[in-house]
Amino acid sequence: MFDNIPTLLTSEELLDKAFHRAEKIRIRDRKKATIAKISMVRKILNSSLKKYVKSFPNLDKLPRFYFELLDIMIEIGKIKKSLGALDWARKMCNEIARKISREMKNGIDRRKEAYGRISSIIYQVGKDLKFLDLARREMQKLPSIDPKEPTVVIAGCPNVGKSSLLRYCSTAKPMIASYPFTTTGIILGHFYIEGRYTARRCQMVEAPGLVENWKSDIERKAVLALKYLADVIIFMIDPSEHCGYPIQKQLHLLSSIRDEFDMPIIVVENKCDIKSSGIYKKISCTTGEGIEELLEMVINELK
Repeated sequence: MFDNIPTLLTSEELLDKAFHRAEKIRIRDRKKATIAKISMVRKILNSSLKKYVKSFPNLDKLPRFYFELLDIMIEIGKIKKSLGALDWARKMCNEIARKISREMKNGIDRRKEAYGRISSIIYQVGKDLKFLDLARREMQKLPSIDPKEPTVVIAGCPNVGKSSLLRYCSTAKPMIASYPFTTTGIILGHFYIEGRYTARRCQMVEAPGLVENWKSDIERKAVLALKYLADVIIFMIDPSEHCGYPIQKQLHLLSSIRDEFDMPIIVVENKCDIKSSGIYKKISCTTGEGIEELLEMVINELK
C-alpha cells in the first residue's frame, strides 16, 4: 500500500538535480539557451514534486485501521498540509519560470532572478520534504494486512508472552525481551488452515501490551488492532505474574476487553511450566504444551 512512495529529496538535492540538468543544455543562441535552461529547471521540479504528491495514497480512502494508526503515528493533518505545500510550490515554480521566460523573449535576461525565486520557493517547503520523507519511512514499516483474510489478534498485558506465541504459531519473527512494551507496533505473521482442496492463509497479529487506561500511543495501536482487525482474540494471562502485573489486574483487563469487543475470545494461561491456576486453557511458549490444541480452537472459531 505504501511501497510505491519514493524517497523524497531535500530542497538542496532537488535544486542541485534541476540546475545540474539545466547546465547540460548546449545551444549556441544565448537567449534560447537561457530560456531552455529555465524550462528544464521548471520541468524537473514540476515532475519531481508532482510525483511525490501523487505517490502518497488518498488518505481519506484508506481503511479505517490504517487511517487511525497513521493519525496516531504521524498525524494525518500534518501529512495533508505538507502534501498541499508541495503542490503549491510546484505551481509557483511553474508560474515563475513561464512568466520570466516570456519576458526574456522581449530581450530581458532574468535567469538569475528566475533561479533565485524558484530556489526561495523550494527552500520554503524544505521542512515539508523532510517531514514527508520521515512519514514515508514510517508508513513503509507498517505490515500489509489484508482485510479479506481471517485474522487472529493476540492481546494481553505487556510481557505475558504474546511475541513468543506469535513466533511459535506463525511466520513472524518478533523481538522478544523480558521487559514491558517490547512490542510498540503491530506485528504480523501468517498461518494456514488446511481445507478440502487447498490451504487458506490466515493472519495472526500481535497487539502491543495493554494495561488499563488505553490512552498511550502504544495502547491505542493495540485497541485499533482489536477494533478493526480481529475475527478472534487470543487473550494471554501470566498466572506466574513474572510479567510484572498482578493476576487481578490482568483479569480486570480481560473483563474490559470482553465488555468492549463483541467477538470470540480465547483465554489462555501462558507459562504453565512455571505456574497454573487451572481455570483457563494452559499453554507454554517455552515447552510448546497446549499450543497445538490452542490452534485447533482458533481454527474452529475461524471456520
